[in-house]
Amino acid sequence: MRVAIFTDTFIPQVNGVARNTGMLAEALKARDIPCIVLSPDTGLKIGQGYELYFSHGFNFPFYPECKVVLPNYLDIRRRLDLFRPDLVHLATEFSMGLCGLKYASKAGIPAVGSYHTNLPQYLSYYGLSFFSDWTLKYLRWFHNRCVINYCPSESTRRLLEDKGIRNLDIFGSGVDTALFSPEKRRENLRIRAGCGKSGTILLYVGRLAPEKDLDVLMEAYGVLRKRYPDIRLVMTGDGPMKEKLMRDAPPDVSFTGYLHGKNLLPPTHPATSSFSPPPPRHTAT
Repeated sequence: MRVAIFTDTFIPQVNGVARNTGMLAEALKARDIPCIVLSPDTGLKIGQGYELYFSHGFNFPFYPECKVVLPNYLDIRRRLDLFRPDLVHLATEFSMGLCGLKYASKAGIPAVGSYHTNLPQYLSYYGLSFFSDWTLKYLRWFHNRCVINYCPSESTRRLLEDKGIRNLDIFGSGVDTALFSPEKRRENLRIRAGCGKSGTILLYVGRLAPEKDLDVLMEAYGVLRKRYPDIRLVMTGDGPMKEKLMRDAPPDVSFTGYLHGKNLLPPTHPATSSFSPPPPRHTAT
């Protein structure tokens, strides 16, 4: 089997779609399944045993970490005719994903899709809810042309089924238990978060964006810290809401920014860690 993966975001970009797609390509290589990833140019110089085809693009207005491209279909077709894929995997529905769907249809090979982002719901967070119905109709058209559509959970499967999307199956995300292990617990992380040995750390990892409902998280944390003064909240990630969150959050909330791989683990010596305690904040009087 030979697999072509089409995606609008790829490593080293930091988001769930990019990371999951990168792990999929690596897993195919580990099983000696030839793979080519077609995506916007992310600056990655070489794949980890798989081929790359990049298209030029520009930053998406509401998500500058991702890019929008206008693929050169003729060039992509020539490249894939040489690669000779048996299967096309569509990790995203627009731009590159639409190009991949067209190629699979023209070449007479199966296309499978994976659903990562609830776009119709997300639009409402950016004042674009009037596009929601159109977006849903497009997603239904797109995914119903795939022989199978993978989704991350049973709740997502039910949601898509209710929206008229067919051929659904669950393709859950795993956890790297070598990287995320109780053996890597470090007390100095708790100390720098300001909660002491007996306190509790609440950890958020993800994009700092409106669609994550972080106002609910902050409200819940405010309620909890009144009852349990030893708890602390650590926010790992970045996004358009970072400045507002840092301005409005209680002073004991820590913001680490993006952390990758082993940098998620604070080293034994506090002075060398990328994790920093909550900076002092000044409020207007």
